[in-house]
Amino acid sequence: MGETRTCRGNVPAEISSLVGRREELGGIAALVARSPLVTLTGVAGVGKTRLALGAAGVLGGSFPDGAWFAELSAEQNGALVGHRVAAVLGLPEQAAHPQAEVLAGFLADRRLLLVLDTCDHLRGACAELLRPILARAPHVRVIATCRRPLGAPGERVLRVGPLDASGPGSDAVRLLGERARAAVPGLTLDEAEATRICRLLDGVPLAIELAARRLRALSARQVADRLGDRLGLLTGGGPAPFGRHRTLRTAVGWSHELCSPAERLLWARLSVFPGDFDADDARAVCGDEALADPPLARLAEASLLERRGDRYRMLGMTRDYGGEWLRRLGEEDALRRRHRDHYLAAARRAGAEWYGPRQREWAAWTRRELPNLRAALDRDDGPDLPGALWFAWCCLGLADPGRRYLDRSLRRHTRPGPARTLALWARAQAALSAGDAAAARAGAVEAYEAATAGNDPDIAGRALQCAAAATLALGDPGRPGASWSRRSNCSGGPPGTTSASPSPR
Repeated sequence: MGETRTCRGNVPAEISSLVGRREELGGIAALVARSPLVTLTGVAGVGKTRLALGAAGVLGGSFPDGAWFAELSAEQNGALVGHRVAAVLGLPEQAAHPQAEVLAGFLADRRLLLVLDTCDHLRGACAELLRPILARAPHVRVIATCRRPLGAPGERVLRVGPLDASGPGSDAVRLLGERARAAVPGLTLDEAEATRICRLLDGVPLAIELAARRLRALSARQVADRLGDRLGLLTGGGPAPFGRHRTLRTAVGWSHELCSPAERLLWARLSVFPGDFDADDARAVCGDEALADPPLARLAEASLLERRGDRYRMLGMTRDYGGEWLRRLGEEDALRRRHRDHYLAAARRAGAEWYGPRQREWAAWTRRELPNLRAALDRDDGPDLPGALWFAWCCLGLADPGRRYLDRSLRRHTRPGPARTLALWARAQAALSAGDAAAARAGAVEAYEAATAGNDPDIAGRALQCAAAATLALGDPGRPGASWSRRSNCSGGPPGTTSASPSPR
């Protein structure tokens, strides 16, 4: 959208264009027409203030007494909120009367739009101030920005989400391009790298604008490659109009300051989830005597979690900040183990029930939880989880990544045991699924030998079946190998007497 002009009142003219947000602007206009108070909520840096200013610029002309903007971030005393609003409106002090009543009387016959920006630390005071105003001034409309709803009567909430970062031409990529060209005139951005930057930043406008500043010294690829340290890389680097948020860390840190101790602890612990999770996952991984009832709903209300149905998600910058606090608390290793153990237990249940009526349900679970499963696999190179996920590697088209995880764990962990034996068979079966019959047959022989040595008839049977299938695929009617001529130590009979069906453990 183009630059907006100042209407009657004190709303500042925008010094840069508002990219995208047409749907949100329409939503605000519709809500303002029906409700005296509209609160814009959303995570730090998502553009609530910019959107409120844009809405005031568009709607201000329809209010005879204009649009007025009160920025509250510097006010720390809730008792003085009314005085700050009165000063913005040019209303003289009247010490003999409560300021809320003075404002309500002044505004009773006015037709104006009032924007209260950054109410986060003054939610209660703002709500109390607005009660008499909204009751006595029927033609006044208020737009507030806050990470949580104010809780005032008649309030409607519009949640402001990140910009679309789906690809070239998306609003996030357009914003990056505009701000980059403003910082470096004539700059041409590689669209693929610009899209990668915006996706890594989850489409958060403040993060994108800060990234555009980095393009003065770095290429788009260099910026994208360094976004593993989002909070360290993205600083203002100059007198740009970012308000108090001159770094991404200060923007997110402001939210952290406003959280209760329980909310801060849960925020830190939830940082071990790289993907979506549900309430049961959160309780299993994060709950303990210090956090008996994890306040998920409060974090979602504070815009620190995105909620979609019964699933929650944390944006990357929020997760990074929580991860820093988790390390400071000394809980990182313990929470990563709990995260791994939670998904290991679920993977074992899935394997046990794979050949049954819940197979489709477990397949959907596996696909949905892949980010969490990959994170657990990357954090722990033991054979337990890659072996337990045999059904993912062998039945869901994930043979190649499965072989890499299995090869790594088997190479690093050579001590015999049930978990390693299962991983040996899973590697052989994954090789067969990938069409590598020779590796599958050799791996099946190794798995069979480990199973017989460990008295594990189940894996011995699975290994026999895998070896037979690999032998057929190779077109070799002979026996899979000399090792099959030995009697099985796990059943007391010949290898063929063990169960050949791949029933899950």
